[in-house]
Amino acid sequence: ATVPPGPTPGPVVTAAFNDWTTYGFDNARTGFNPNSRAITPTSLASLHLAWHVAVPDYRTQTQPILASNIGGRAGTLIVGGARGSAYAYDAVSGKPVWSKLLGNAGEPATLSGVGGTAAYDPASGSVYVVSNSNTALNAPTQVLINKINALDGSLLSSVNIAPSPLPGEVNFAHTSVTLA
Repeated sequence: ATVPPGPTPGPVVTAAFNDWTTYGFDNARTGFNPNSRAITPTSLASLHLAWHVAVPDYRTQTQPILASNIGGRAGTLIVGGARGSAYAYDAVSGKPVWSKLLGNAGEPATLSGVGGTAAYDPASGSVYVVSNSNTALNAPTQVLINKINALDGSLLSSVNIAPSPLPGEVNFAHTSVTLA
């Protein structure tokens, strides 16, 4: 799908980022980052679109997470796509950093891929992403929790958490993981 051009980006301001490790910032999903003081009522008028990108993976149902200070980048945005890949973008420039196919890209696309927001573990530099591989009813089902290296997107490990499907049943996960 073609994305219409957005507003002309303003100058990029390099700033320090805070990790946004999961959906809603914290495990309570509050959406509040107590470490950020950059957006205030007086700074709203100076906000502008720095960049935008169309995730090249059908569509996404996930929210991006932010990992700071990885590989010399101030921030790395990580998002999942419905056809089964996780993508990382430089948070300042919007340039692709890596992509990793995790699920089966078969049809129907709504039953495969990444359906929930990832979680980032700053202590290990790992991203946890749930992916699905469901290509047909009664086909072998995989619902994987994948551990990915946030630096380069390499798969470190995965575990299948799907139960065996009953006749006519397909298992899939459309949820965010929580790091505890």
